[in-house]
Amino acid sequence: MSGAKKAGDDPVARWLDAYFHGRWLPLPPLAAARSPFQQRLRAFLWRIPPGATCTYGQLATRMNSAPRAVGQALRANPLPVLVPCHRVVAADGLGGFAAPGHWKRALLAWERRFR
Repeated sequence: MSGAKKAGDDPVARWLDAYFHGRWLPLPPLAAARSPFQQRLRAFLWRIPPGATCTYGQLATRMNSAPRAVGQALRANPLPVLVPCHRVVAADGLGGFAAPGHWKRALLAWERRFR
């Protein structure tokens, strides 16, 4: 294939490779968030350490928002590993996730292996 990139040439591929090998690299350049609220949310999500969690309510309080607004914005996250919405959980359990629920549990368990 002429012009095809190797994974090593792609900053997102390099980041994902490092992530799935238990290394935390600085994020590659990402597309802008769709709204100022989602941009603020990203900033708060990136402060949650790998393998740690925060509840929707705690995050909403930190953002001076409402848990439902946080949940809706998280559901619209197009980059669920790079923008770690899996680290936000319900007060009484795992909570929602755009992918099947076992993915949220698996990503958190993966991250906890490397803390």
